[in-house]
Amino acid sequence: MVGFCYTLVLSNREFQEGDIVISTPTKEGKFYAFKILKIDTWPDHSRVWHVLTYKPFDHEPSVDEAKTFSILSWHSPIASFESTAKLIIHSPVTKEDLHGFMEYLKLTDYDRYIREGGKE
Repeated sequence: MVGFCYTLVLSNREFQEGDIVISTPTKEGKFYAFKILKIDTWPDHSRVWHVLTYKPFDHEPSVDEAKTFSILSWHSPIASFESTAKLIIHSPVTKEDLHGFMEYLKLTDYDRYIREGGKE
């Protein structure tokens, strides 16, 4: 499992759990897609988006392609999305989608892991 944290330019958009969001192209011309799994608000009122990250694309992916995205990372915390990030489709979060998030909770917040449906 690959783990890394993205820090992107803050967006005023209100993405929600289940949204699949596409970044603008990187300097290398790659597009990244993220599925928002959970959104947490910290005590200082900042947010973190827990996302599933898909393998990068050489082109802007279409809605039809979203059904066949390959997973790069099962869980990454993102501080914010870039202002030009865009929603391509909404897809309900499944138990399988949450695999990486649940592992993250198991290691970092065991009480929440149990509350979210983990097993002791």
